Amino acid sequence: MDNYKITRQDESIIVSISGRLDTPRASKLDLDTQNLLTAEIKAVTFEIGELNYISSSGIRCFVRIYKEAKANGSEFKVKNMQPSIREIFDATGISKILGIRAYWV
Repeated sequence: MDNYKITRQDESIIVSISGRLDTPRASKLDLDTQNLLTAEIKAVTFEIGELNYISSSGIRCFVRIYKEAKANGSEFKVKNMQPSIREIFDATGISKILGIRAYWV
């Protein structure tokens, strides 16, 4: 069962993730998000308030989507990050790379 939902609203994509983003789920999310970021998409938002585990594959998925969003000129946001997930992002340097500090809620 998927623990994420991808929603398109006008010129935005919202990816809501809950539970674990382990390697198998991250691989599926990666496949499901390929080719979604077209020129008309102006913003990509990850809503991860219910995410409680992320693997290195999950982090790679975030980085790939971030790079694709930036290449298309889209804004990239991460909202409602749990403290335990934030610690992982901060410790690995991903917070700084993705430039998501302004969106911690």
